[in-house]
Amino acid sequence: MQKLDQGDVCILGMPLSHSRAALKKRARVLQPIFQDPAASLSPRSRIRTLMGEVATVLNEPLAVTYERLGVILNRLGLPKGILDKYPHEISGGQARRVAIARALLMKPSILIADEPTAGLDVSVQGDLLNLLQDIRQLENMTLVVISHNLAVVRLIAENAVVMRAGKAVESGDVASMFQSPRDAYTRELLSAWPRLRVE
Repeated sequence: MQKLDQGDVCILGMPLSHSRAALKKRARVLQPIFQDPAASLSPRSRIRTLMGEVATVLNEPLAVTYERLGVILNRLGLPKGILDKYPHEISGGQARRVAIARALLMKPSILIADEPTAGLDVSVQGDLLNLLQDIRQLENMTLVVISHNLAVVRLIAENAVVMRAGKAVESGDVASMFQSPRDAYTRELLSAWPRLRVE
């Protein structure tokens, strides 16, 4: 874990703490979807067991968690039979949806997706981005997407921050940024973005 050289990290106004109680509390507010979702799922446990751990964190009956999980799986287009599989027995697209299901099961206010379309077929990418948009609106949650893919940013984001060497160089609404970028680095990124030309 990278230690801070200076400054503070705050989530909803509260400084970041690594105590067990703080981690448990933060899990109810913020949930990540990792770039490699399969690696974030324990290979030794069936998916049902991984989902069941949420009940412990939320301190709720397992039956309540599984009832909510049934609704989430249906929304994500995952069969209930997937719960009896191990992570290595499912596809990359399914693993991504399982990771989303586990994150949603925690009922977070903020969902952070790191390169959500990495390694997926183009058709699956579109489905996943539409799904994330639907979830954001239905659950009224904040969706933070980290991506090098400008097409993803343009499609899914309302506001964006352009980072270079760990520093924010430009921020604002996506439409304005793509149309009239202010920073030279943003202009460089956009000029390198491939575009189709129809003749």
